[in-house]
Amino acid sequence: MDEDNPDFLLSTVFAKNFWRGHGMARPVIGNSESIRGFRQSRLRSFFNETFRAPRILLAAAGNIDHDALVSEAERRLSGLARDGAVQEANPPKAHPGIVLHDKPSLEQVHVSIAFEAFGARDPLRFAGALLSTLLGGGFSSRLFQKIREEAGLAYSVYSDLSLFSDSGCLSIGAGTGREAVLQVLEHAFRELRDLKDNLVPAAELRRVKEQLKGGVVLGLEAMGSRMASLARQVMLHGHVRPIEEIHEAVEGVTAQQLRDLAQEWFRRESAAVCVLGDLRGLRVVRDHLAC
Repeated sequence: MDEDNPDFLLSTVFAKNFWRGHGMARPVIGNSESIRGFRQSRLRSFFNETFRAPRILLAAAGNIDHDALVSEAERRLSGLARDGAVQEANPPKAHPGIVLHDKPSLEQVHVSIAFEAFGARDPLRFAGALLSTLLGGGFSSRLFQKIREEAGLAYSVYSDLSLFSDSGCLSIGAGTGREAVLQVLEHAFRELRDLKDNLVPAAELRRVKEQLKGGVVLGLEAMGSRMASLARQVMLHGHVRPIEEIHEAVEGVTAQQLRDLAQEWFRRESAAVCVLGDLRGLRVVRDHLAC
């Protein structure tokens, strides 16, 4: 079922090639061979080795009593093994290639452009988030306006910054027709060049800052999102940052920082492209990636 989902299949093919040779290249759900190979003894062994007290962080949000929660956690989790500290994994190495995956049953062609980024602990992570928001974060973003609204080349176009503990990537995605793939690439890389060559105008920078700050606030309205945010911040940074501190960090990003980051990330030799769909001989070469 997942392999019939274009978004899932595109991300799977992309990760398999971009993070080649690392665990991040493998799909979380596994594949037919690995799933068929599961045995109860293997699952039990994995559970016993993984779910140990030093590896567990408990986060909660909502109408809770802290002392009652701690007491219940102690009662229910006291039987967990007390050893087994988290081991630091080796950071993955990006492999920026061009991958064309033919799937004739798809009506649209799905395109992904990606660049290696830093990890979630990097001081410039808020600049990276603003750069992604400016590129493809919503209806007013540059890629949405240029590729969908003005050129009419794609129905969906977006960007996303995925930051992990020790690595990350900024990706641009679009769904388009086979005959428009090269035009979509041309428009996308034109915007990337502009960010490298020119400072973001003050009014546009103000808009994306307000958009990003607003998104942080809205995300805290759902208790599930608030809970996940608490856990992620403690796991990555060792503490929870007040929302005022996050807003201050966003406000501190400058147009020059965005330009410097664009010049560091958006290089032709660093660009990875993955194309999925009914390709019928479509060719994409690095000369098409002029950034």
